[in-house]
Amino acid sequence: MPDDDSATARPYSPENRAYRSLGLRWLAAAVSAVVALGVLFGVLGLAFGWFDAVTDVVSPENVKIQYRDAYTGYEALKATAGDICAAKSAVAAETDQDAKSQRVSEELAYEQNYRRIAASFDAAYDDAFRAEHVGPGDLPNKAPDLASQLAAAGCH
Repeated sequence: MPDDDSATARPYSPENRAYRSLGLRWLAAAVSAVVALGVLFGVLGLAFGWFDAVTDVVSPENVKIQYRDAYTGYEALKATAGDICAAKSAVAAETDQDAKSQRVSEELAYEQNYRRIAASFDAAYDDAFRAEHVGPGDLPNKAPDLASQLAAAGCH
């Protein structure tokens, strides 16, 4: 190699630092562009995902499911109130104390089942992704209380 002081002969000399820092700037710009595009696509994906969720809520399939579940839940509440009424009658008619204790236990189990169904019914109507916006209009938004259902069933 000739004893030359030119910049080409010494690529890492102080005279050539501008070229090296230009390469680092390009690298930093490229990495920043990739990160910015990743963030942009992430935000757009999230936004379009929420738009997709809205269309899923009002889709015919979801509306059918929510109507079916709402009517099934409401009818289950009425049927369970009827079961409670029958259990109350059985308790009143029972004369044997051991059997009466069993009947009271059955009545309590029916009442617990009514509360479970009512909680599920209320949860569906409180959920924006389920029946809150697309539930049947002819059903109440909250499960009827047990006393009103027992009165509707003719239980005294």
